[in-house]
Amino acid sequence: MKEFTEILTFTYKGKEYKMYLDNKNKKFFTGIYDGVEAYIPIEEYVDLLIMFASKKETIKNIDNSDMGQMFNENYNFQKPKPKKKRIVPKVIAGGVATLLTASVLTAGISFHHQQQEFSEALLNHESPRIEMEYNSTTSDAPTYRQEKDYSQYLDGGAADSEFELDTYIDHRDFSNRIYIYDMDYADLVFDTAQPTLDDCINMINSNNEIPSKFKPLLIEYCTRLYDKYPNVEKRPFYQNLKTLSVVEVDKQEMLKTTISVDSVGCYVQTENRIYLLEDYNFVPGTWDYQVIYHELSHCLRISVFKDDEGNSVKFTFDGLNYWDIPNAEAMNSLFAVSLLDYEELDIAYQYQSNFHKIILENIDNYTLDDYVNHSMTYYAQQLDEYTGDENYATKMFALMEAQYNDFHNDSFEAPQSDYYPLYDYISKIYLGKHLNSNMSYDEARAAMDQMLEELLYDVPEKYNIDTNHFYEYLNDYCETIGIPVNQNVK
Repeated sequence: MKEFTEILTFTYKGKEYKMYLDNKNKKFFTGIYDGVEAYIPIEEYVDLLIMFASKKETIKNIDNSDMGQMFNENYNFQKPKPKKKRIVPKVIAGGVATLLTASVLTAGISFHHQQQEFSEALLNHESPRIEMEYNSTTSDAPTYRQEKDYSQYLDGGAADSEFELDTYIDHRDFSNRIYIYDMDYADLVFDTAQPTLDDCINMINSNNEIPSKFKPLLIEYCTRLYDKYPNVEKRPFYQNLKTLSVVEVDKQEMLKTTISVDSVGCYVQTENRIYLLEDYNFVPGTWDYQVIYHELSHCLRISVFKDDEGNSVKFTFDGLNYWDIPNAEAMNSLFAVSLLDYEELDIAYQYQSNFHKIILENIDNYTLDDYVNHSMTYYAQQLDEYTGDENYATKMFALMEAQYNDFHNDSFEAPQSDYYPLYDYISKIYLGKHLNSNMSYDEARAAMDQMLEELLYDVPEKYNIDTNHFYEYLNDYCETIGIPVNQNVK
């Protein structure tokens, strides 16, 4: 039986909606019409899926608008731009740039099935009788009559035994395809040993599709990869190095590839090609340098090729059970800058990267090695294990994705209070590591001050993050563990 957890209420294009995740972590939306919650027309449902970009296209892109702080020609910091990142995997439909992926179309087809499951979830909780009139061919609001708010009948965090890890799908017997979502299953495809650093260097040097000006940089990336992460799976990356091409293009050509006027680089997995803007300075300390590392880190984990038997092989971390763009890109950014030989705090997806950086530094059962080797559902599983929750981390990821859209999309807005569970989540992890009952309240408050300094580093004020709530949570946490609270919230 499907169960649905309410994530948040938001407005989009002037209309009010609620977003839910079912216990397979699939998104579902309802509308609110004159205070009454109802199913929505399929056109609105697909529009919301496009906006949330529930599946990523083949282009892994990084933009000028990603920059936390811009560098001038002497690599001194200038004022930050107001927005960190715009998503660009799009196609042109009807003159409008939109995401139109197979997963979006499939989700649209399954729309009515989800509605049925949603109704069954309500009825399973002995909800009031539901009367519905729905016409999928009209954009008029459907009728949904019910005397009570049904959100109370939906699962709000109870134990869920249906959480599944993304591992692999092997269809080689009947469709000649295999999909690997977790590097633990790479042996299903490869029967060779891990490539050595010399193997990678030799492959780079022999690949004529990699311009000579970029070969030292790729060799540097590999050297640091082997030095810092000796245990991560590298065979898909080595497979990519055989045919990887790196091209410099002008802004017009980059626009054709990414459909973004801000893009400075992207990795197109179906082409196994990295596109970079021409005339950029790829030297340490510049944003351009970070872009190369970011795109190579995509290339490390994603590979599409034909094996010796003609099977289509795809290593991908766009998982079936949960995946979103902002959190995945933030983790990729953290991994990329971890390879630099200097500390880099200004990175793509700044707020989301800050959030995950704090988490990784304060849990003991997940590292960036795991990021390379496993899917996002593995990360979620490890977080749930650490916090003692069941299928809750994915709900926090969904909130972070919504908050990203809230900032970047002028048509999207949600009340700040809907993000409080997210603030409580990171506070619980951080304070659990840094506070104990023998501390004074001033010491506890200093710990919260430090966490917020790290979390909000270079985050635009337009995120409107309610810092007061963090201190309210701090007070409650202190009382729980026995630290006397002797100071009011700011």
